[in-house]
Amino acid sequence: MNAIQLLTTKKRPSGWWQCQAERCGLLHHSQDAAECCCRCSVCGQPIERGKFRHPECQKQIDVQALADRIQKAEKLTTWDSWVFWDGWGHKEGYFESLDDLKNHAEWKGLELPEWVFVTEQQPFNSASIDDIRDRIESDGYEDVWADCEGVSELEKAIETFNDLNAGLVSYTVDYKRVVSTRGVT
Repeated sequence: MNAIQLLTTKKRPSGWWQCQAERCGLLHHSQDAAECCCRCSVCGQPIERGKFRHPECQKQIDVQALADRIQKAEKLTTWDSWVFWDGWGHKEGYFESLDDLKNHAEWKGLELPEWVFVTEQQPFNSASIDDIRDRIESDGYEDVWADCEGVSELEKAIETFNDLNAGLVSYTVDYKRVVSTRGVT
């Protein structure tokens, strides 16, 4: 790409390099970065300004990264909870079960992947009087908490709220374990 190093007014290296691609001229902290500017980091072909890779090249990287992640993961043959397959479904890739995933694949005419990620259950984060006090104290004047009224009622309300919501959970992807979809009927 023939990046050039910019010089100071005293003709000394400035530590900045400029991309010489047509209509670019972006500045970079290294010659390598300036040389790669306006070129796909995978195939080396020219690319739109401000991009790092062609979409097709990025897809190749993503596919390989997913394959590597699945290869390193613990393989399970059964799973009876939520599963995850990125980019699918109306729940941001989360499915209540393998059967739910299979039904979605059939409905959309998609090929069922061989492996999908399992999930971990995350309990509901309970509310805390301490969190509320800390926020009030950080936003208020010194000793503001001592002047607050209804604290004992608030503590009881928070306890009731936490008790009523104790069964709430969410799920996060466990990228260290995958389950086979082959057993899904």
